[in-house]
Amino acid sequence: MTSIMRTTSAAMLSFDADQHPRNDLYQDVYKSRAGAMDEAKQVFVNGARLPELFASGRHCTVLELGFGLGVNFLATLAAWREFAKSGARLNFVSIERHPLDQEQVVRAHEALGLNDFDSRALRESWPLTSPGLQRLSFADGQVKLIVAHGDLLVMLPRLRLRADAIFLDGFTPERNPQMWSLPAMKAVARLAGQDAQLATYSSAKIVRDNLSAAGFRVSVRPGFAGKRRRIEAQYAPRWTQKAQSRAPQPEQERRAIIIGAGIAGCAIGERLARGGWHVTLLEQSSVIGGQAANQPAIADHLHVSPDDNPTARLTRAALLLERQLSGASIRRCGRLQMATDTDQANTDQACVDKLAFPSELLEFVDQTGAVARTGTQLAHAGIWMPACRQADARKLCAQWLADAADRLELRTEVRVERVQQVAGSWQAVDVNGQLLASAPVLVLASAMDALRLAGLPPGMLRKVRGQTTRLAGEAFGPLRSILGGVAYACPLDDGDILIGSTFDEDEDPRPRPQSDLSNLRRLARMITPLHGTLAVPGKPLSQPFESPVSADAVDTTIAEESTLQARADALAEQFQRHARPGAVGFRYTSRDRLPLIGPLPDLDRLSIDAGQLSRNAKLPIPVKAGLYGAFGFGSRGLLWSRLAAETIAAMLDDEPLPIETDLLAAIDPARFLRHALRRSHARLPID
Repeated sequence: MTSIMRTTSAAMLSFDADQHPRNDLYQDVYKSRAGAMDEAKQVFVNGARLPELFASGRHCTVLELGFGLGVNFLATLAAWREFAKSGARLNFVSIERHPLDQEQVVRAHEALGLNDFDSRALRESWPLTSPGLQRLSFADGQVKLIVAHGDLLVMLPRLRLRADAIFLDGFTPERNPQMWSLPAMKAVARLAGQDAQLATYSSAKIVRDNLSAAGFRVSVRPGFAGKRRRIEAQYAPRWTQKAQSRAPQPEQERRAIIIGAGIAGCAIGERLARGGWHVTLLEQSSVIGGQAANQPAIADHLHVSPDDNPTARLTRAALLLERQLSGASIRRCGRLQMATDTDQANTDQACVDKLAFPSELLEFVDQTGAVARTGTQLAHAGIWMPACRQADARKLCAQWLADAADRLELRTEVRVERVQQVAGSWQAVDVNGQLLASAPVLVLASAMDALRLAGLPPGMLRKVRGQTTRLAGEAFGPLRSILGGVAYACPLDDGDILIGSTFDEDEDPRPRPQSDLSNLRRLARMITPLHGTLAVPGKPLSQPFESPVSADAVDTTIAEESTLQARADALAEQFQRHARPGAVGFRYTSRDRLPLIGPLPDLDRLSIDAGQLSRNAKLPIPVKAGLYGAFGFGSRGLLWSRLAAETIAAMLDDEPLPIETDLLAAIDPARFLRHALRRSHARLPID
């Protein structure tokens, strides 16, 4: 099942004679004409007993069907500010099938008179109208809003959370029957915590019946502003519920060890420390940033696919997690993914048209548009990705650690020889048997050490050599954005261009001239036109190139390809006089090129249960309690680091996950073992 979602928001919002916002698709108004915020407070906030819940000091999760204009969230946030105790957190998760764009929401909020601090903040960071989950932060990160765009019967099973309160605020059962159906209510019930309170403006019999059948004890209350009745309900099933996990509560238990101070380890350390965890970060070398620190810049690599496959969805989810973040060490400059030829450009345009994502995320641009966005000569059209960023890994990691300094201890030049679990705590031990650190949670964030320390099969990862090349800016001309395609190019602060990277199978740490030439040739091919005068950007050559191949002697396509290659090679030779080696680094990547993020498997238990697990794919792979991994990032370290940090933090704190459960399965470190079990029929390969 794909996640492609066609939105019709441009035609959905209108205003009635009283200038009240309405939805043309469902022929109904957004919120009550008697007062949107008053209705949200009385029907939903008070109906779900949120003031009492907030006053108890608990961390709370609210699940909503029907995000609409975000009014219920604003009312909930206002109540949280009024009643919540210091340190309490709020997670608000809402599903919306037909999202409105930011411009429409601004008009609707103006019509409803919503103009306080929180409503302005919501409008400024309004989710893009793309499918999947997007998360926003408010109140210095203590309040998180997750908006899930998609069909509710698809999205509800993809959420992982335990709801303390539930809002049902879709359009009426007569106009939107699917939302109030029995399958929908059962899907809601599966996410409800014990005694979860539910509130809705509806009092329809079918809603009462379906809620009762799903395990809710239903009560009818007086309606809002003259409406006769509404429903309040409590989740109280007659059947036994499955055990629900609880995050460690005592402060002394919120301790974690992270091994590896690369970009993954630093991101996770900062996130856990910001969430109240005490973190010990152990690094074998004397510097932070890992392999990424060898490069002057790293950049986002967003994957785009016409079927919106898991890789595409994951890279988009990771990128959108960063929308609200900013800092001196990270810069949003956009990325142009250039087509290789006219056929590829046509394919790219068809892909972008099919996905129909907002232009803030993806936009197809012709050659002229590509030149305008990148500031340099390009041979073809491409896909423009304005949200992509670049960063200095060393500065970024240093910023993260500085932000977490009060709760994070960094220890460098420390090699962990082994890890062991003793009485519920993980211990990191050096080669002399000395205890380095102890904590209930251990995160392995170094690919070099993760497989060794966790005893995982070495074949889970592949080590790839990569060499970048640094090209003087005056030889290339201005470059304003990241450039992708057959080559990768990134503008540096000093005006130079970083080009790369090679994908080599050897482990030679020394720079090689042939690797630099390979990078330069691929870059030259991206900016070399087949016809006309060949020019270095901003520096035309004195003579046009002549074709070295007779088109009469061979097929025309081959002749043109040979001509293009010859012209690109000549340009690369010019570049070579202004280039020098960048850096050599080693990336670790999985077979499917997706990262390994999450709990790590317990191979001892897996071997014992292999037969049963191979026959029943629904059984979970056994994991070691408190042991997590975040590695195998390949060339997407910047993109995956925050995804890993937010996902692991949500797991540890028992908060709603920032990605869908099928995407969580796609990055599960145990996924290859599951595949191996199916192939081997109960025999677990460990090599």
